[in-house]
Amino acid sequence: MKQTNDKKQDLLLDALSCIDEDILERGLALRDGTAAPAPKAAESAPKTTRPATVIPPLYDLTRQPDKPPKKSPWRMLAVVAAACLLLCVVPMSMWMVGSMTKNEAGDDPTLDGIQNGILDGNPNPGNRPGELPDDAPGDAPGDAPGDPLDSIPEAEAPEIGESNPLPEETALSTEPPMEEPNEGPIEGVTEPETVFEPEELIWNTVSKTDGTAEYTATGHNMAAITLLGTRDAALGTPFPAEDEMALRMVGQWLASLYTLDYGYHFPLFYESFVQEVFIEEAVRYGSGYRDAIQRMEEAAANLLLIDEVYLTLHLDENTLLSGEELESYRDTRPAIQTSRGFDPAAITAVRRVRVSGSIETDGFHHNTTDIWPEPFYLYEYEGKWYLDETLMDDDLSIDLLGTGKADTGFYKLQTTAGIVVAVDDIYLYLDTGDAYCIDGATVQNQTDGGEWQETVIRVGDIVSVSHYSFELEGLTRSVDGTENEEWTLSTATEINYYGRAVIRT
Repeated sequence: MKQTNDKKQDLLLDALSCIDEDILERGLALRDGTAAPAPKAAESAPKTTRPATVIPPLYDLTRQPDKPPKKSPWRMLAVVAAACLLLCVVPMSMWMVGSMTKNEAGDDPTLDGIQNGILDGNPNPGNRPGELPDDAPGDAPGDAPGDPLDSIPEAEAPEIGESNPLPEETALSTEPPMEEPNEGPIEGVTEPETVFEPEELIWNTVSKTDGTAEYTATGHNMAAITLLGTRDAALGTPFPAEDEMALRMVGQWLASLYTLDYGYHFPLFYESFVQEVFIEEAVRYGSGYRDAIQRMEEAAANLLLIDEVYLTLHLDENTLLSGEELESYRDTRPAIQTSRGFDPAAITAVRRVRVSGSIETDGFHHNTTDIWPEPFYLYEYEGKWYLDETLMDDDLSIDLLGTGKADTGFYKLQTTAGIVVAVDDIYLYLDTGDAYCIDGATVQNQTDGGEWQETVIRVGDIVSVSHYSFELEGLTRSVDGTENEEWTLSTATEINYYGRAVIRT
């Protein structure tokens, strides 16, 4: 039976056997106390004398030759596992490189291009705009198997709150979105025509004396227009044609603005200026001139429909310019007009016109003291008279062109509550100073059962009025015995009755 020391030596020798057979034989010889056998040499190799082994001292730190790795089964398993993993990784990486470099005929993707492609919704930002990769699936992006977007757990998406607020530029807004115009023609869609189709307002002469002339006309929204023109004239002096022309042109300009009738507004100006100011904007909205005018007329009929317009105009000045005044007017024209086919030198005559008077729409009087503080200028060009283009509206008309009916812009609804102080078939007046056109509005009250039913509104009723945000301010009208009380006018869509007001004496 072996002693304990012999067992330890056997275990040690078994471990050393994994390194070299010579070491094993020497170890056995040391254990048995016999001389170690000479190392075996190959039969064909010449015999050589083995040099004596030199054991370096402990303090010698010089690097010794590396020993061969141990022949351990665990190490072999690790090597095999690493080889298998490498065989899996290499084809995967080659597939990824191949996918990224596909379609080499196109432009090489850049970081900016890839980012822009993602923001623009392009599923293949590396390709040319509008092209999909050759191996793109037929389904929508994100539905294909293996889509990296599908592998992101929903729980990883950060929650928006006080600890993680939205960036300032992406903060949510409660304001309704503005309707944006088209930036250009859409492929496959015929571009709107830019032809200017002016329509002349026809004035009918009711009467004409030495210093007074009365005319009537009808607007596109069927508004009845009356123009009463006066002038300082001696008895028996006929009403001159140049004064008639001046009053009619200024009257048409005022009526077109106060009834939102732009179909009779733009024909007062030379075509090239209408093209620059209005028609180019209409094309951006996808409309030609006639379609744009019709769209604005429909908006005006919904927002503020005017039935009657009464103009009282006194002609304070109608001077034909000559000499230096005429040349000064020609010289002050913008240079860009020449590039649009308008030649200021071809202006044959210019008139400076001043008027005073009043404007009344459906019984409401407009404050006209600051409407035209400067004179009107009329000029003759190619045998026809035009208003100076500085008088052309380029603000409200464009807003009307871009407005919609989805509770945005001028169609945005507001609610005002108050006590009714006067009411008729067309207008309702509240103690808040607000007046509403109620022709076509829904008028209702709530029953005890909670249902809404049609009703009639009377003076003293407490109501709430839903109305469009388009308003006219500073209007005066005598209502219920008051003298020229000031009102803000808009159009109501719905009126709700909530009871009777308590009148304290």
